[in-house]
Amino acid sequence: MSEEMGSRSCFENDLYHSGVTASSVADLPISKILAENVGFLKSFSNDSAEIQAIAQAGAYYKVQDGQFYIVEGQTHIDRFNVLIQGSVKVQKNESDAGEMHSGDFFGQFALVGDPRPADFSVVPVTDAIFFTLAQSEFQSILSKFPELSMQVLRNALAEMDNHESQGWKASATIKSGRAAPRSGAGARVVVFDAKPYERIPLEKMSQGTGYEMVYVKETLSPKTAHLAKGADVVCLFVHDQVSADVLKALGPKPPLFTLRNAGFELVDVPACDSSQVSVTRVPSYSPNAISEHAVSLMMSLNRHIVQAHARVSQADFSLDGLVGFNMLGKTVGVIGTGKIGYYTVQILRGFGCNVICYDVFKNPQLLEQGIQYVELDELFARSTIISLHAPLLPSTKHMINAKSLEKCKDGVMIINTSRGGLIDTSALVDGIISGKVGACGLDVVENEGAYFYRDLSDQVIKDDHIARLIGFNNVILTSHQAYLTKEALEEIATTTMKNIHEYIHEGKRMKSLTNSVNTAEFQA
Repeated sequence: MSEEMGSRSCFENDLYHSGVTASSVADLPISKILAENVGFLKSFSNDSAEIQAIAQAGAYYKVQDGQFYIVEGQTHIDRFNVLIQGSVKVQKNESDAGEMHSGDFFGQFALVGDPRPADFSVVPVTDAIFFTLAQSEFQSILSKFPELSMQVLRNALAEMDNHESQGWKASATIKSGRAAPRSGAGARVVVFDAKPYERIPLEKMSQGTGYEMVYVKETLSPKTAHLAKGADVVCLFVHDQVSADVLKALGPKPPLFTLRNAGFELVDVPACDSSQVSVTRVPSYSPNAISEHAVSLMMSLNRHIVQAHARVSQADFSLDGLVGFNMLGKTVGVIGTGKIGYYTVQILRGFGCNVICYDVFKNPQLLEQGIQYVELDELFARSTIISLHAPLLPSTKHMINAKSLEKCKDGVMIINTSRGGLIDTSALVDGIISGKVGACGLDVVENEGAYFYRDLSDQVIKDDHIARLIGFNNVILTSHQAYLTKEALEEIATTTMKNIHEYIHEGKRMKSLTNSVNTAEFQA
């Protein structure tokens, strides 16, 4: 491996911008990156003789943030280039055309053809390190490894077949190691856990895109990951898993994982980040729909609507046991004041409730309205009703537990339309039995994935907590349906298609995606 940049003929020919400087690369996993990302090398293992020969024959170059590595119209590309470390933006006609991340490469045609003028520019947005391989060095390697020659030929034929439909990326010969997508007309989108009511808006929003939409009933897990093989995009919902095992099952070129919901607790975010796997979500979809459902649960519990309807359906018009309370003047604690929490506060204010809130980040709109933020312990102690609207994060898991319930009023009403893991279900059941919790409205519950969205009316519910919650007459449990309105489904489909468009057509990856999920959010 050469570390004497000044001796490289590429600089004498002004192939690379003068801002490039030499760098030590002893710790960079070049063999792994080549084997997992470069198309004609994927049939070879990291430690194969072919991969090792290429890694040893190449050179490494470090480019500082903001300095041009390739200049459109000026640089002649006579080398194969792989981005090993850092992020760079790609420009055409002085406009941003996409981004490259570790494992992305360009200039593969330079290994077998004549140098070409660059019709794009490459500019690092962080300090970046490139691995490069000259044609002469590559041809020397090919003479020693006949199977490598065959792989190059197969890859070249495939590239020629797709060249005209690849847009600027084919012209620039930039390919992504992160599941480089087909053109829009051929992009394959596999939709897991797809219900009939979801397919209608998704089909509507995908019209004209040319995407191949594939719907499967199963949820994504290591056991069903094979159903996503060959997909450019995998579209998921609340019970689908993106674990390290799923990533492993999908091989070295995982697709975009785009969630049709806001929460991402079943996504192994650190594993995705370390593997440079892009994940997006729908951060907001008709938040008022969920707020309305939360308040509907409050009112149904307070006024015993379920029991009243059951009685009347049996011609029992008695009112014993159906006494509720006025919402006017009652203190309601709202935990989590994002968009859903905000709308919940507005509805409760309409009832004349005294609303108090808790959130790590105070909503400025609510502060302007004079809403009081308090610490959790005070909220627990003062609230007649507690409504949960926080995301499920390591810091919020089981925020409702035995200790927090001890701090609550006797007979407190608990409402959860966010995530089941916010509540320690065992402690909740104990609280209901003891009378500490007087009523509970749940649209979500721990371990719901094995039950929700399915008709199990002819089966025994084996989860002890869910079975007990269903049996309590002061509990209303709905099947994660708070979001389920026509408007919300349309918003989910619209944002999902925008996320896919950014990935397929704009070449965005990782944090550059508008609705990306990343470690920073996971650790919040």
